[in-house]
Parts: sequence; C-alpha cells; structure tokens
Amino acid sequence: MKIFNTIPFLIILFTSFLGSSCSHKDEAYLGWSDQQLHIKATVASAYASPTIYWQNKDSFALFIKPSGSAGFTSLVETNRKYTYNSNLSIFELQGNSIYYPQSGNIDLIAYAPYKNDVTSNYAIDVRNQADQKAIDLLYSNTTKEINKSNTTASLSFNHQLSKVVFHLQNSDGTHTGLETINIEMQGFYDRADFNLTTGTLDTKQVAQTAISIGTAREGIIIPNDDLANRSFKLSNGALEWQYNLPRLDEFESGKLYEYTITVLEKTIRVKLTDISPWTLNSSAPVEGVTSNSPIEYTYIPAGTFLMGAPDTAVIHNFSPANAYRPHWARISKSFYMSKNEITVEQYAEFLNAIGGELSLEGNAVKQEINGNSITLFNVDNSRKVTPYYDTYQWVVQPGFENYPMVYVTWQGALAYAQWKGGTLPTEAQWEYAYRAGTKTKFFTGNDANEMMNYGHFKNNPNINNPISELQPVGVKKTNPWGLNDIAGNVSEWCLDGAWINELPPYPIANNELMPLIDPIGPITTTYACIRGGNTSLNAQNASAYVRNFNNKNTTNLYIGFRIVINP
Repeated sequence: MKIFNTIPFLIILFTSFLGSSCSHKDEAYLGWSDQQLHIKATVASAYASPTIYWQNKDSFALFIKPSGSAGFTSLVETNRKYTYNSNLSIFELQGNSIYYPQSGNIDLIAYAPYKNDVTSNYAIDVRNQADQKAIDLLYSNTTKEINKSNTTASLSFNHQLSKVVFHLQNSDGTHTGLETINIEMQGFYDRADFNLTTGTLDTKQVAQTAISIGTAREGIIIPNDDLANRSFKLSNGALEWQYNLPRLDEFESGKLYEYTITVLEKTIRVKLTDISPWTLNSSAPVEGVTSNSPIEYTYIPAGTFLMGAPDTAVIHNFSPANAYRPHWARISKSFYMSKNEITVEQYAEFLNAIGGELSLEGNAVKQEINGNSITLFNVDNSRKVTPYYDTYQWVVQPGFENYPMVYVTWQGALAYAQWKGGTLPTEAQWEYAYRAGTKTKFFTGNDANEMMNYGHFKNNPNINNPISELQPVGVKKTNPWGLNDIAGNVSEWCLDGAWINELPPYPIANNELMPLIDPIGPITTTYACIRGGNTSLNAQNASAYVRNFNNKNTTNLYIGFRIVINP
C-alpha cells in the first residue's frame, strides 16, 4: 500500500515583516522595518459540514532565526506565543510586536500546542490519551529565506506523531455488544523528545505500562519501526484478547493506521485495512473509495489578489492586451488543490474503476457520457508514458508510475476530477494558488532564473531522463503554499475556457475593495485555457499571469492537470 505524506495545515501570515520588540524609534537604528507581523489561521473542511481545527485559546509557538544560521544559536525570537481568538478568527501575539528586518532573510519554525518552557526540545508524553489534542504535536519548519518583500508567508504544519483507529465488528459485521470493550496498546514508546532544530525524535522511552485508550476507538502513538513485543489488548469484563503486531509493522509520523478487528467468541481477527495521510478532524478531503494511489491535497485559503499582468503591453498567443489586464479578484471560499499533477498511476486506477464504460478506437480511449462518445486520452504506444491495456486491465510502464498523466483531453481531465468528487481549477483559482500571496511575476520574484529549483523547463532539462522531457512529479521545491510543479513540468487544463482562437478579455476591476468575486471565464464546447509552463518552454513562460488555450480534444506530451475540491 502506498504511503503519502500528511496534508499540511496552512497558517496564513498576513504579514508583513518581522523583527524585534523594540520601540519604533529604536527599530530604525537597529535595522528593523516598521511593518508588523499579523497572523490569521483557518483550517476548514472541503465539504458541506466544515470543521475548524483551531478552537478558542488554542496556541502555537514561533521561533525566528536568520536564514543560514546553524540550529538555534542565533534566534531573533524564541518561543513566542500566538493564541487563537475565535470571535475574531485570528491568532493574537502575546507580548511585544514582531517586525521583519530591513534587509536579509529569516526562517520561521513553529510548533503546537504551546508550552512555556520550550527552548530547543519539545517533551512528548502520550500516556494520557484522554485529551488527544493536547498530546498531538504539530510542527512547521518549511518557511525559509523570507524577507520583507513577501507580503504573505505561510506556516505549513505537519503531524509528527502517528494515529491509530480501530473498527470493531462481530463476525456477522454488526457492532452490537462491542461498545464496552476497552483497548490498550502495549510495548510502544510513551515518551520522547522532539528536536525543533532538526525535526527529529530523540531519547524515546518504551512504556513500562500499557497505553490505554479505554472505550475510545482511536489513539496517538510515537512513530516506531524498531520495536518488538508490541500488541493490542482488548478486554470486556473477564474476557481478554491480545493481538501481537508483526515485527515489520512500522508507524510513520503523519500517518493514520486503520485496523478492523473482528471479535469472535474466543479470539480476535485483526487486519490493517488502510494507511493514509492523517488529516485533522476530517478537515481535508478524504478519498471516497479505498485507493492504492490516494491524492495528497494542499489547503488554499480564501483571499483577495491582483490577477493578470502588471504590464498590459504583454501580447501572447495572438491575444489582445486586455486578456492580461490586471484586475482585483476574490476567492471567497477556501478550497483544496492536489499538491501534485495527477499521475499516470492515479489515472490508471480511474480507468480500471470505470473499465466497463470504456472503448478503444485506434489510440483514443473513449467513454460514453450523456449519450456522447468522449475521448479521455490517447494511448502512447511508443514510449508508454500513459496507461495502456494489457491482460484485461490498464497498467503503467514500470518506472513511470509517478510521472504526470499526459495526452489527456480536457474532458478526460474533468472526468477524473469528478470521479474524485472534485473539478478542474478555474483560471482564477489556479493563478491565486500559483501566486500564494506574492505579487511578483513569479512566486519567487521577477527573475526567471530563480524558478529553476521550482519547475522543469526547456532550459533546465534532465539529460538522464529516459524519455528526455517528462519528469516525475514532486521532485522540485514547492511554491509558498506547498504546491509542486505549479510553474512547470506539464501545463495544466483549467475549467474555464477561451473563444475560438482568442483568449477572452479580463473584466475591469480596479478597486481592491470592490473585487470580482470568484470570477470564471466562458465554458465553451471547444476551447479551454491551460496554465503553467512545461518542458517545451523556457522558464520565462512560467509566470503567474501567462495564459494559453487549446482545443479541448487536444492531447500531447506537454498538457496534464491537477484537481480541486471546492466547499
């Protein structure tokens, strides 16, 4: 079973600019800017019944250090406490204000929940499982090399512990009579130190007594892969059952492990039924079906941004300058976007799930949709960079499982997205997610050369790649909101489209206080927009605002897609 990293929880820092807690007069002398750091944090569900992780008076701690400094030897701020105010839906800094320095870069490190005695090690203790939120450690250390030019920064928290969920059933699948069964976990670690400078667990201690979760059906454990004699013990009055875990079973940080336990008269049957990203309080999308290739999503917060090109003289793809006109737009609701472009393996799973609905005409794989035969994609028989049919199933050429799905039509991309309970991103959603709070040409600044570490382009080819152009997803750095390859690998289909042979003009919205709300372009039967660079283009073409379009039936090596889950 494939295991993926946990979905990060974004804390948006509506900033700006960090520094010391001196008076403003002293700040100018010491080199601090006069722009204060403010934090707003929201984690919401992608579904109709939202759940908010942060509750009133929840807190996290922030450490700040100069970029490039070793460990915590040169901290600018130490263990600063932020507390959530649910009435205002904001995090409030306790104590003096924090500012960015006038020059130089800084790194942000944070953890939750806050403790007042933390310097560089965080003490973990999971013996008391009564309040699991109190023992759940979240950690963020990916916000690096930021400076006062970053109008918005993000803290991306990840779980550092593991979660176990138990599903109890009788032999006939019912649950009657099992409500009073108690569960204990034996032979696991119950205490450890978490090193905030390295992000590692140290000095782990094996529990001398069992960790009890009582009649609850979930527990939090310290990750382990090197322990013998671990077991789950169930009891109900005088009855007791015990299951000894295989020595090879491992528990990784940020993962959720689900066990189905069938209770028989004298014994129990235990089966590990799923390993998935641990998403807090169901606040991130959950796969609707058991998946061997689950999608990892990134949370995109609601917000307002300036969409389009700052230089309206830009002409691209035979389109007028008003197709790039800068205008204010607001994404009114948070959403989730797939962290990576959809892969060949993920698409093959979709094909096998709907296999009876498919037909093959030449290289074109077709599906009947509303009485019409729609091409989903064209099989690449020469290089086999797409799924291909072999022995009654769709398979993937070994080694290409994690490559982006290409030769896919707009209809084929949308069909997959809808199968997953989502859709394709609008142009506005795509550009907003790409920018991730930045206002420059690229999310790294205005220099295309800075994009080489964030995407795959014609001017940074991988000569060792066996198919010379395509690259696996997720091997480059992410954008500030945690999206991989958003700037370049393959270009990506958007939901809304274009007129025949021309991009539609952007509307006029010059007032930030009166933005367009969730703008969407025309959705025609023939053309759709595509965004992002690819390996046939130089990085210069991978800016936030460059638009392109193509016929919805177009398939080639340079167009793929990612999906969104809207509230």
